Amino acid sequence: MNKFIISDELIENGELLFYLNQYEELKYQRKISYLGKKVLFSTNDRTAFLWIHLFLEPYFQSVGMDSEIDLSFYAVYLPSSVDIAVQVNAVPEETTLHLRKRGTVWNISNSRLIARDERNQSYYIIDKDSRNIIYIAHQELDDAWKDPARMLREIIEKMMLGEGFLPFHASAVASDGGSFLFIGEKKSGKTTLALRFLQDYRCSFVSNDRVLIKGDDQGLIVHGSPLSVYVGIGTLLSMDKLKSQVHQVYNLGDISKTEEELWSVEKKVHFTPKEIGNMIGNEICASSRLDAIIAPKIGNEAEASIKSIDIHSAASLLRQSLLWPSDGWPNWFGIGHCDDEEWNDQQLRTWDMIRKIPLYEATCGKSVNFLASFLLKKES
Repeated sequence: MNKFIISDELIENGELLFYLNQYEELKYQRKISYLGKKVLFSTNDRTAFLWIHLFLEPYFQSVGMDSEIDLSFYAVYLPSSVDIAVQVNAVPEETTLHLRKRGTVWNISNSRLIARDERNQSYYIIDKDSRNIIYIAHQELDDAWKDPARMLREIIEKMMLGEGFLPFHASAVASDGGSFLFIGEKKSGKTTLALRFLQDYRCSFVSNDRVLIKGDDQGLIVHGSPLSVYVGIGTLLSMDKLKSQVHQVYNLGDISKTEEELWSVEKKVHFTPKEIGNMIGNEICASSRLDAIIAPKIGNEAEASIKSIDIHSAASLLRQSLLWPSDGWPNWFGIGHCDDEEWNDQQLRTWDMIRKIPLYEATCGKSVNFLASFLLKKES
């Protein structure tokens, strides 16, 4: 078996890409931008290259190849016949890489490091000063072609904290230029509620599970994130425009359950934002003005209600939905992140503006007619 050794010398001399290009040229290139941050993505794998486009757009948009960049990301896929090894002087340490995945890190210097994802034995070589990242994996690894898109999303969105954005665990839909934010803990109904608004009221999909918000002179703008949409089986089968995916339920082995039982099944089917938009027939709205915030509660039709939350209780609910500062969202080794203890002036301004947005607690059954009537009427 051939061996590719990641060594101190290759990293310090900047020759790593030169040696990797001996295996196959990084001929697929694209420059993309998210909220003004521009990335050069290069790879030797066509599938990884296409997935960048399919998964990240329209949140990340293609820009001209002559544009200045903030980050370079190289994804190199080697044949399984090539053994990848690390031979450096640094002592390996265990850490969290991204999305709660565990890994090993070798800190070569204050600005350079090697990281290995223990899940699939892929590697990252990171230079924080130049903001160059090299991802190395075997071509045969399951879903390795999806990793660059996920990592770019996490790194670039983390960089946006320094630009004054605040990240929230929330779903969002838009209608007539304004958006509604659904906040709450897992299983509170955020995704189901958002999908109902998409199907039944022709709202546009903004984001699921994560948004970035920033205030300016025009108000608060909600920016979506290209996260997969995980849909519970009960929700899937209860929505006419998603029932076409019922074959996936057969694959999960739960089709024999009753509809009531399916609502409690833990397994979920995942879609990209583009897939959700195509199935329901709505466009994706990557950014929209924030008009209202909803904290949903699951109930039955007889319990359906909506009430305004006072400003102090609202602030508590909002803080629970903040993703940062938080150990649950790793800082990607300091690439572009800001102080984890203090917000900058723009973030403080954004927070003050968010606290003034109306926040409602809504108890919902399977129908959201009363909530839609309230929000859409209020918006108009």
